[in-house]
Amino acid sequence: MKRISANSWHKSSSTFFSGLASPTLKGSQLLLYFSASVSHILRQSTGRDKVFGLFQAIADLYKNCMLDYLRLYRIREWPISVQNAHSLQIAIKGGRKFFRLFRWMEEMCQVELKLKPNMKTAAILKLIRHTIGILYYFLDNIIWTISIGLLREFGEGNSRLEGAKDTLSLIRYVMRIVIFLFTTHKNVMKEKSLRSDLMINSNKEITLNSYGHALTCRIMKARSKRRFQAIEMMINIFRIIMLFKSLRLPGSQRISGVFYSVCAVISIALSLFKILTHKSSPVITYNIKLI
Repeated sequence: MKRISANSWHKSSSTFFSGLASPTLKGSQLLLYFSASVSHILRQSTGRDKVFGLFQAIADLYKNCMLDYLRLYRIREWPISVQNAHSLQIAIKGGRKFFRLFRWMEEMCQVELKLKPNMKTAAILKLIRHTIGILYYFLDNIIWTISIGLLREFGEGNSRLEGAKDTLSLIRYVMRIVIFLFTTHKNVMKEKSLRSDLMINSNKEITLNSYGHALTCRIMKARSKRRFQAIEMMINIFRIIMLFKSLRLPGSQRISGVFYSVCAVISIALSLFKILTHKSSPVITYNIKLI
């Protein structure tokens, strides 16, 4: 079986999938690889949060589908399965707050890393986004401590805190889209320039460690980055749609709860895919032959 290096994983995700589809790959190798991937996700607080978030979204989707069915046939009493799905959703929603504890400190570290002299527009926008993230996660922690009784309730102020947190979240995702629009044009022009350089050298044989080989690798890396940015864009759009319901924005009442739940399932599934394709994940660092 052909050996696939770590550098190859980073430059082309298609190599990974073709490697998994190899007829000579043993079931035990796939099982070990799957275990390593799951372990990679569960080692991170963000990964655990996304896994439980996926279960929460699936339970919410089932509940909303069943509620539509009950309304259609004018059934008032909830079946046991719907009650269990609702209880599971509430329990997971409360438990996920623990994984976000002190996440605002991570955002502070990102602000410190981004804070540099002569910053460009995209870097300034990222700095603003992380600053808003500090406020968002801090409010989220405050709301959680109130819900478990560590802090006194503020009466009607609790709903205001929830509204402020959701508003900050909406601003964060809008900022992500603005940053995407700023960086996409630059990446597309860079890829176009690399393709032009490669066409100039197309009459030459491309050998290992040659200039043409380096250009090809850079083009593959640029394309991969652009595709994952498109996935990030989809996640942002889905989450903005979900926030329409939380903030009760105009038009949100006309969208069914099933649609919101489907948006949640897709966005969280894509987020887990992003974690698996990070440079520290087994998708990048592992060699299937050696698993």
